[in-house]
Amino acid sequence: MSTYRGRGSLVTLALSILILAILAGAQVGSPQKEIEALYAKLDAATHARDPSVKKDLLAPDYSEKKPDGALVTRAQAIATLEKDSADPDAPDITSATKVDSVGPGKDANEVSVETTVDAVMVGKMNGFAQRLHFNAKIHDIWVHSDAGWKLRYSEAKNVTVVNDGSAWIDYRSEDGRYTVAFPNPPRVDTGKTNDGETLFRAVSLGGVVSYSVQYFDLAGDSDISPDELAAASGGATSTIIDRRSVTAGGIVWSQVVSEKKDASGDT
Repeated sequence: MSTYRGRGSLVTLALSILILAILAGAQVGSPQKEIEALYAKLDAATHARDPSVKKDLLAPDYSEKKPDGALVTRAQAIATLEKDSADPDAPDITSATKVDSVGPGKDANEVSVETTVDAVMVGKMNGFAQRLHFNAKIHDIWVHSDAGWKLRYSEAKNVTVVNDGSAWIDYRSEDGRYTVAFPNPPRVDTGKTNDGETLFRAVSLGGVVSYSVQYFDLAGDSDISPDELAAASGGATSTIIDRRSVTAGGIVWSQVVSEKKDASGDT
């Protein structure tokens, strides 16, 4: 009987060691899977305009660094989330985050994560209906505690934004005075020049770049001389040294070459 009990103890010990080994293996592989699931949750919340998910995942000492180097605190990040989610005119965003790597952090409770984010933003932005495609490499730091994984730091790198729409359109002005290629239908309005002439404008936004056409008609008794144009652009320190006629597009233009001196008197 004692021999039987000894064998039973050995079997029990072997099973215990095997279970511990399986659990240890699962723990080693679990951080990446857990974090991938958290990113998927964040992507879904972004599309649903639900700020509570990201708010819950931000660590108390969270901060982020924008591509321009600006630093954002946790409170500022949450304020932006809440503002965007409450805006009925905010564009729809669909994002997909791919975890490229998960590496060790500064201690056992921290990991360094590199991701690639692809996002499409559709809606009215800066007064224009647009479809923009964003791609970014993002460096994140996650920290683990009794509350689970929390995002402590985020830094966007290599961000690109392109207009994801169709080919540019040929836009013809309502008065028929010009035709120009624009990435989107332009916003058309009028204004006034410093001299009171009516200024006609057409502005189209493509990605983060704006394209515009503007012109004004001189009154019948108005005249602008090349000297006045040079003085207006160069100031009192500008001197005209050459003037010649140039024909472009069937129109005769006056080309003015001027010399300007800086504050030190150098040309």
